[in-house]
Amino acid sequence: MIVIRLREQIARWETEHQQRLNYEELANLTGIGPATVNRWANNDVEMRVLNAFCEFFDVQPGDLLTYRPAEPISESDADRATREARERGLGIADLIEAPSR
Repeated sequence: MIVIRLREQIARWETEHQQRLNYEELANLTGIGPATVNRWANNDVEMRVLNAFCEFFDVQPGDLLTYRPAEPISESDADRATREARERGLGIADLIEAPSR
């Protein structure tokens, strides 16, 4: 069974940034709905396919998934984007341009 460690990541973020981050704020900053954030925090997400692949190949999810940002951003750009999103009441997704096809 795949275990989602969102709460651990929130705690890590809070320690690194020395401020609290609740589910609603996380939803606003990421552009993800609050109900979805809550489901992920409570490990209530359908992961049937990923779980089946992990069992079949006897691997961890990280062996199948890799995060690659669309383009590298500097730490100052990330901080600026977060600040702007909070000031404007937007999620980070609102600040990122959709890739052209």
